[in-house]
Amino acid sequence: MSHEVTPPENKPSKLRAKRVTRYLLVLFAAAFLLLLVSFLMQQRNHQVLVKLNDSITSAQEDLKTANGQLQLKLGNLEDQVTVLEGQVEAAQREMEAVEWLRQLETALRSSHVSAKELLEQFQDSGLVEALPDSSPVEGAPSPQESYEALCRILG
Repeated sequence: MSHEVTPPENKPSKLRAKRVTRYLLVLFAAAFLLLLVSFLMQQRNHQVLVKLNDSITSAQEDLKTANGQLQLKLGNLEDQVTVLEGQVEAAQREMEAVEWLRQLETALRSSHVSAKELLEQFQDSGLVEALPDSSPVEGAPSPQESYEALCRILG
């Protein structure tokens, strides 16, 4: 009898080997699926970060443009402030010159001597050129004309 009989131990070891192989295949498949899911999540995160970076870049450009426009407006407003400050200073000088003229007219009513002294002080102050040459009241002489008339009177 030349039949070889396989020992009963051999069948369970083959069965065990098949089970281990299946188990390893399942583990490798699970690991591959986890790697695939991880890769897909990483790609999705990368796309989200790229979109976020693009929106940040766009927002930065918008802010730079707005900043440039505000800087131009600021420059224009600073120029306007300078012009207005000059106008205020000129108006203050004009007001001071008109006040001198009023005091001259008042002094002329009381004394020619004190009016003449006040006229010299007024001329020395340098405010004579600040007198307006138009009158705010229609038909009335301008402050410049009143000054010239006072100069002719005081001589």
